[in-house]
Amino acid sequence: MNVRQKLFLTAVVIANGLLIGFSSNISDLVAHDRPVILGRYSRTHFGWIVGVLIISIIGLYVDQARTPQVYRKRWFRVIASMIVLTPTLLLADFALRQVVTPMYIYDDLAFHRPPDRSWTYEFHDLPASGWATHAPEGYSPISCTLDSDARGYRNSAPKASYDIVTLGDSFTEGSNVSNDEVWTTLFAERTDKSLYNLGMTGYGPVHYLASLEQHGLSLATEHVICMIYEGNDFRTAERELGPENPSLWERVSVYADRSPIRLMLDRLIQGTLASTQVEPDPKLVEMFSWLPLMVPEGPQSNPYAFGPKALFEHSQSADLFEMDPTWARACGYLDRIKSVCDDTNLKLTIAFAPTKAHVVLPLVRGRLPIEKLQEIAGLRTEWVPAADVFEKQLFDNLDARESVVRAWCASNDVPFISTTTVLRDAVANGTHAYFTYDHHWTPEGHRVVADHVAVNFVAEEETSSASDTGEMDAHDAAAITGQQ
Repeated sequence: MNVRQKLFLTAVVIANGLLIGFSSNISDLVAHDRPVILGRYSRTHFGWIVGVLIISIIGLYVDQARTPQVYRKRWFRVIASMIVLTPTLLLADFALRQVVTPMYIYDDLAFHRPPDRSWTYEFHDLPASGWATHAPEGYSPISCTLDSDARGYRNSAPKASYDIVTLGDSFTEGSNVSNDEVWTTLFAERTDKSLYNLGMTGYGPVHYLASLEQHGLSLATEHVICMIYEGNDFRTAERELGPENPSLWERVSVYADRSPIRLMLDRLIQGTLASTQVEPDPKLVEMFSWLPLMVPEGPQSNPYAFGPKALFEHSQSADLFEMDPTWARACGYLDRIKSVCDDTNLKLTIAFAPTKAHVVLPLVRGRLPIEKLQEIAGLRTEWVPAADVFEKQLFDNLDARESVVRAWCASNDVPFISTTTVLRDAVANGTHAYFTYDHHWTPEGHRVVADHVAVNFVAEEETSSASDTGEMDAHDAAAITGQQ
C-alpha cells in the first residue's frame, strides 16, 4: 500500500467515522415530531451515512488495487456496473409506478387519491420520535378501510349533485378511521342531507379553494362547510407553493421524491430501525416523563400526549397571530372561498377543529409540571420566558387562534361552529376523543364532532330560513343561535 492509498484510506475512515460518530439534533427531531433512526440520526443523516459508506466501499475497492492494470480493470467493472444498474433501476422504478397504487395523484393543485380504490390497514397509535420507544400504549390498534370514488375522494353512492360539500384536510377526510366512522358520513346521516366530502390529507386553505373550484361548485347545491384545523392549516399556508414554471431539476427532484422504490426504502427504514429498542436520551425522557397525561383522573381516564409545536404555537397572542404571515395567507384563501361561494349562491359555514393540546390542557392545568412544559416549548424556539410567565402566557392565549378565525367569520357574516368545548367536555367525561400520540380524532371523537356540527348546522339553517321568511322574531332567532 503506497502513501496515496494510505491517505485515501485514512480520509475514508475519518469521513465515515464523523458521520457515524456525530448524532443528529435529537431535540430538534422530537420538537418536529420526526422519527429518530437508531436513536441517533435523522432520516437525512442516516441516508448520508449509507450513501457515503457505499461510495467509500467502491472507492476502496478501486483504490486498493496493487497494479495499474488491476486498477484500470476495477474502474472498468465499476463503470460497467453503473451503466447496467442505472437503466435497470429506472426501468424498475417505472414498472413499479405502473403496478403500485400510490397514495396520491398529484396532477394539479387539488391532488387526490387514485380513483375507485380501496385500502385496508392496521393503525397502531404509537409515538413517532425515538425518545418515546418505551412510552405506554395509546389507543388500541384498529383496522381501517378507506375507499375512494371516481374523483379520488372518500365518498360512496355517486350522485350528480349534493346538498352540501365539505372542504378540509385529514380531519375532514378522516385519518385512521374507516369510511363509516368519518364525521362527514355521520353528519349526513344525522341531518338527512346528501354530502360530498372533498377533504384530503395534506390539504391546506389553498387546496380547499382549488378543490372547491374544480369539483365543489359543480356538485354543491346549497352549502359548503369548510373545516379549519388550527394546527396544519396555518403551517401549510406558510409554505410556498413553488414556482409556476419549475425548472427541469425541480421536476426531476419531485419525480424522484415520489419514487416507489424510495418510498418503500423509507418505510422499511422507519419500520425497523426507527422502532429499534435503543436507549433513549435521559434528558428527553425526563423532560417528557409526565406525558401522556391521564384525563380525567380515575378509572375512566385515557392517555393524551402532544408535542412542543402545540405548546409553542398556543402561547402566541391573538394580536401577534393576526400580524403573522401564516394567518395572512390563510385568511386570503378564506376570503376567496367566501367570494366564490357568494358568486354561486352557496352558503358557507366554517367549522373549527382544535388541536389536542387546546382541548386537553385546561383539564389538567393543576397537574402540569410547568418547568418541564417550559423546557419542551424551548425545543421549538430559542427563547421561552420563565416557567410561571410561560404558563400564564400559554393559558391566556390558548383560544387566540380560534378567536381570530371566529372574528373573521363574524366580520364576513359566515356561520362559525366551534368543536372545542364539546370535545373538551367529552374528554373530561372519559371519551377517548383523540388518539394518544397521533393528533387526529378517534372514531369516538368523530361521533362527538358529527353530533355537534349537525345540531348547530340545523339550528343555523332554521334561523336563516325563518329570517328569510319573516316567521321568527328576533328573540327566537337569538335563542337558537345561542345554542352554538
